[in-house]
Amino acid sequence: MSSFDPFGNNEKQIEELKKWAKKKRRQSITLIGIAIAAISLISSFYQIQPDEVGMLLRFGKHIDTTNPGAHFRLPFGIDRVIKVPIKRQLKMEFGFRTLRAGVQSEFQRTKQSRTEAEMLTGDLNVGTVEWIVQYKIASPEKFLFNFRDIEATLRLMAEATMRTVVGDHSIDELLTGGREDVERSAKQLLIELNQQYDTGIKIQHVKLQDVNAPD
Repeated sequence: MSSFDPFGNNEKQIEELKKWAKKKRRQSITLIGIAIAAISLISSFYQIQPDEVGMLLRFGKHIDTTNPGAHFRLPFGIDRVIKVPIKRQLKMEFGFRTLRAGVQSEFQRTKQSRTEAEMLTGDLNVGTVEWIVQYKIASPEKFLFNFRDIEATLRLMAEATMRTVVGDHSIDELLTGGREDVERSAKQLLIELNQQYDTGIKIQHVKLQDVNAPD
């Protein structure tokens, strides 16, 4: 582009300036278009791990379940993917929370967890019962779409189940040989509740971690 002469004939130079600005505008639009296309292409692919399935939602409606591997989805929020770990064993803790697992695990006991653990036994004592529930997701569709908050629902069912079973046993049974019977009864009752409410959850284990008598 020629230099602008403030004292000469400016019509030609003004025309050149307009052409230069128009060219730059086209280049900017092209670069923006390329950037948008690249972002949409990158965001269109997603990866499902071997222990997961992907629940593909289009405008919030479930349209497909994708298996492990690379897959394509529509970009810009049209399609959304929720990854569900169907082959992973999941765990809920009651009466305590694990802060760090390892050889020397660290646990936390809050006011909420202590409330979970305090239970009335069959002989009208108050025992402190800490336990875990291990489960797997048998039906990702039911797990995601049958309940507004399935994890909160499962926690409430597990706590109600354990309180029911503990209420049928004495504190001595909880501290000695009755622990296995409590675990077995609680597991069976929790399985029946999950089947009744069709949660899509498979209960695998209910384990008492620690039981203490009142001071």
